[in-house]
Amino acid sequence: MQEQMPEQTQAQEQNQTATAEIPQTWRDIIARAGEKDKPVIMYYTSVSPMFTDGEKMIKKIRDVLKVFEENREEVTVLWHQDPWMKRYLPTDRPDLWTQYQEIVDGFQAAGYGILDDTTESDEAYFEEIQKAYPGPGPTPGEQRAMDFCSAYYGDGGYLANCFRNLGKPVMIQAMDILSEAE
Repeated sequence: MQEQMPEQTQAQEQNQTATAEIPQTWRDIIARAGEKDKPVIMYYTSVSPMFTDGEKMIKKIRDVLKVFEENREEVTVLWHQDPWMKRYLPTDRPDLWTQYQEIVDGFQAAGYGILDDTTESDEAYFEEIQKAYPGPGPTPGEQRAMDFCSAYYGDGGYLANCFRNLGKPVMIQAMDILSEAE
């Protein structure tokens, strides 16, 4: 029993470190006056579906964000985008890039969620994460988002597996299923 105590203390310290690094703008979005903070769900969008069925993916992203906006009093969405979106869509799929960028701009203007645009410039935080989670792992921004979020929704892949490994709920989106019939 005594051997477990230091591990629990270390886990608590790791959580405090992660919590301390959360931007105040994020905290403001999840806060509810006089109540417990809203749960945060990571919404991850991968670049791959944009190439396999881009128009459907654009509809799906709009639909998912609409559902989050309608439920903004109960839950907060943290939208984490595949970093390859900015690299490949503007040149390889400019038609989709324009639509995608309009969605991103509208999301930011609406203010009901968090656009996770953290960069790898968070070196101090990354060093702390590497101490806490040795071995290969997520980028600093991904780890911060995983620590901050209660659950995962979105495209399958690496981040979904990271959430599973943390014991957090994971739901993979189906591009063909929309909240309302077209």
